[in-house]
Amino acid sequence: MAVDPRHPLAKALEAIAERVKGDTPAIRKLQAEVNRLASSAGQLDTVHRNRSPLDTEAAHALKVAKLARQYGSRVTEALNRGLGEWAVSRAELEQRIVEKINLKPDPKFAAEIRSVFRTVDGTKRLEMLGQFVKENRGPELAAILEGPAFLTGISEEQKSAYRASMISTHAAAEQEELEALDEAAEGFQIANRTASNFAKELTDPGRLAKIERDANAAAEADLAFKQSLGLNDGPGA
Repeated sequence: MAVDPRHPLAKALEAIAERVKGDTPAIRKLQAEVNRLASSAGQLDTVHRNRSPLDTEAAHALKVAKLARQYGSRVTEALNRGLGEWAVSRAELEQRIVEKINLKPDPKFAAEIRSVFRTVDGTKRLEMLGQFVKENRGPELAAILEGPAFLTGISEEQKSAYRASMISTHAAAEQEELEALDEAAEGFQIANRTASNFAKELTDPGRLAKIERDANAAAEADLAFKQSLGLNDGPGA
């Protein structure tokens, strides 16, 4: 079996791009960013692995480093765009959920609802809460959930469970879209870190500094040799 000569990080980006998929506009934008990172990494890797016969190893390394720095800049730009898109889309989804279930107590009736709630036994309380969830009576449920535990007898764990039940019952599509968006954003960030590491690996400061020092020393030696022979490459020579 032939060995794949591509850089491991370039291959990893291609694999990540295959996993970041979705049908919503926001996820498709994240997917496009990852695809661009993977495609550009592949092109950079191809240049890295195929030195022109006209270039010395040092010249080739410097050429690749220049392209890698440009790629690194594009990686940062992609991160800013992607996170911005994720934040905006997430906020919109959260707002849609808020509007669907309206878990905000009505200040006019919240205290009265809690008062009635305290007068019934445990079984009736559970029935009331279940009815509030079933009928999407957000303000009434919120009056109980946002009340002090010592007044309502509802633990923090129970409050979280009832909030989740409201969402899953009346805003399931939005919650599913939110989870898919977060999953895509996680894949996007992994891709971005991988791309950043790839760019850094091809622009190792110590290695490039040595190459540049060696190239400068060679140029200076060549100039000194020509001067010793009375040669002059300047105008009028």
